[in-house]
Amino acid sequence: MATLQKIRTIANNTRRWAEKEADKEGFDPETLSCFCARGAAELFRRLKRAGLSPRLAYAYDGDCWAHIYVRCERYLIDITASQFGHPNVVVRHTNDITNEGWYWTEVVNTFESVEDLQRTQEELGWPEEQIAK
Repeated sequence: MATLQKIRTIANNTRRWAEKEADKEGFDPETLSCFCARGAAELFRRLKRAGLSPRLAYAYDGDCWAHIYVRCERYLIDITASQFGHPNVVVRHTNDITNEGWYWTEVVNTFESVEDLQRTQEELGWPEEQIAK
């Protein structure tokens, strides 16, 4: 399977997983608002298991909002983009990302492990239920 097709398949399957998990835990399963770190962490793990090289991207609006998504093989993969009015799953080449929103362009850090992301979230005081698992 070609890399882009593999990424899309994994992203769509992870989105379905995230909707079920979010619903069980009291998050909005349609937008997945406030579920970005947890969804991105699961997507990260699945992409790694598939032999790809993902990184967790941490974007910050400079005020109070943060967003986590995945970058992998020069693609942006966001399974919680619906919270910003985008389709449920967004997979785009990183060269195609423009000033659509701070949540993709204002990346302040990237992580090579879920544990590194978790430590940063804890240090920054993220709500416990939103910290990557």
